[in-house]
Amino acid sequence: MKKILAIIGIATITMLTGCRQSEFPKGIEHVVIIGLDGLSVWGLQASNTPCLDSLMQNGAYSLNVRSILPTVSTPNWTAMMTGTGPEATGAVDNSWVNGALPYPHAVIDKDRGVPTIFRLIREQMPDAVMACVHNWDDFPNMYDVKQLDLDEDYTEDAEVARRSVEYIKEKKPNFMFCYFTDPDHTMHIRGHLSPDYLDIVETLDGYVRQIVDAVNDAGIADKTVFMIMSDHGGIFYAHGGHTFEELNTPFIFNGKGVKKNYRIKQQMYRYDLAANIAFALGLEIPQYWTGRPTQPAFEGFDEPKNLRHQAEVLPSPAFITKEINETFLYGGYWVDESPTVRIDSRPDMQDAQVRYTTDLQEPTSASSLYEKPFKLDKPTIVMAKTFGENGESVSVRGEYRIADTKAGNGLNYALYHCPDAKSMPTSFANLTPVAMGICYEFGFHTPENGDKTGLNDALGRYSDHIAAVFSGWIEIDEDDAYTFSLWSTGGSKLYIGNELIVNNRSNGHTGNSGDIELTKGRHPIRVECFHNDQAKGTILNAHYESRRMSKQMIPAQKLFRNR
Repeated sequence: MKKILAIIGIATITMLTGCRQSEFPKGIEHVVIIGLDGLSVWGLQASNTPCLDSLMQNGAYSLNVRSILPTVSTPNWTAMMTGTGPEATGAVDNSWVNGALPYPHAVIDKDRGVPTIFRLIREQMPDAVMACVHNWDDFPNMYDVKQLDLDEDYTEDAEVARRSVEYIKEKKPNFMFCYFTDPDHTMHIRGHLSPDYLDIVETLDGYVRQIVDAVNDAGIADKTVFMIMSDHGGIFYAHGGHTFEELNTPFIFNGKGVKKNYRIKQQMYRYDLAANIAFALGLEIPQYWTGRPTQPAFEGFDEPKNLRHQAEVLPSPAFITKEINETFLYGGYWVDESPTVRIDSRPDMQDAQVRYTTDLQEPTSASSLYEKPFKLDKPTIVMAKTFGENGESVSVRGEYRIADTKAGNGLNYALYHCPDAKSMPTSFANLTPVAMGICYEFGFHTPENGDKTGLNDALGRYSDHIAAVFSGWIEIDEDDAYTFSLWSTGGSKLYIGNELIVNNRSNGHTGNSGDIELTKGRHPIRVECFHNDQAKGTILNAHYESRRMSKQMIPAQKLFRNR
């Protein structure tokens, strides 16, 4: 009996040991994180990125990783480091500092901050070598720097790559976090998917190659896992909203124990990063974490049996124009020319169909099929949607506006340089404009068929402290209550007649609206704006809506130089 019990005991221990060994991937001693701020799925697929492409082909990846809301940087990087969302940390905007806000955190460490993956590694791997190299001086606000062996900030992404390579070769860290910020900066200045944005992504691909090569040179490649991810995507010049372009980003696993050319099926979220790091290193994951490890990325682990079988939300299509010249708007405007509508779907959506409408109705699977570019013979709002076998996208709209100079369309503009001003001039009466002319919409938009205004040429001669006044008449089609709104990167005001309708006092990104009852006919309209620093953008957009009309750009065809 004793022999039988001993055999059973040994068998039990063996079984438990075997189960324990299969709970985690084997042989991983180093994890290298490469964070690319603002890298979208479209940005990755539209760029020439041989290194990232190779890491995907020889690794596991997802093109459907959801961001934390709001889709701004600090909440998302914090979620990745803490394994939890804003509901547990209080990180709801970029002002958040770990442990500094009076928010009832779900868990507080002994330093009265929210515990991060750095602390988890330090507690369970006391001798681990950990480092973080970044290009954002606020990055350390999100984690406990004292847990690291190295934390350094640089002003250039190239320096982040150089220092990361140097440290990997010298110290062979168990955990390395390399953070790059240029895609995000370029998006805000040049626009998401602009040529400059795509060039930056290609440049970053070279930095990723340098880090991968450093791991090989350090002789630790056979014990290392790479995880490459972003915090959010973007749309036009911004992020922070909840469009598909902002919410969805790529995630790439590569290295020891990772499957080859495997597209992950389970849904991933931003806070899963911390869980994946812990899983790769064989660490116990805290109960309070929201994130879960993406086990199917690794050999020997399968997708969950309860994967969703419902219809999925597909990526929305995009309207392609000559250049990115709007914020939160597809389309553009033309002067004395019919626009051509070009629509594109994300590169990995080859089997999907794009369908569209031109009557402001929501597209359905029976709507017109987009097969090739088409011309419009009048100003039109086009709505488009992606349809696939397993789901559909949300719809997007492109506003195609046409100015007709023979009909008198246009606005008068006056541009002022105010080097001593810190905010909007209280009066323009005593100021001398540095440029005057005719433009066709409120703002600094360039017509899609070439600049015929001279406004942006004049604007280019000055780097800061620029004010502008746009004046003319707006044609109202029917008596109604109208809501006007302005979105600007500086202070801005909108007047109907002498009545101030919208007043944006801030010099940051801001938007406000105001209401007025208007009768059918033409009414005098004027917009004033002021920008402190052109490097932060000179964006100005004016919209209106009524009870019978959906919100839209104040179109060129409704603006006139005289009554």
